[in-house]
Amino acid sequence: MCSCMNEVAHLREQRGLSQGELATLAGISQAQLSRIEAGLIDRPSFETVRKLAAALRMRPEKLFPASDGASA
Repeated sequence: MCSCMNEVAHLREQRGLSQGELATLAGISQAQLSRIEAGLIDRPSFETVRKLAAALRMRPEKLFPASDGASA
């Protein structure tokens, strides 16, 4: 599991948001956010990452940085 999943939950909690609130701000379902935070969705789509990053007011690459071992 990628530590970025824990980062989403950490940032959400740091901003005082519930899963439902962040999901609404990001335009995704609470169930999807829950699965991302739990690591059940290992690689969210770029669109989902972009939505979460926008809701958290950060750049997508800061939220889900590319792994060092990724191949092109």
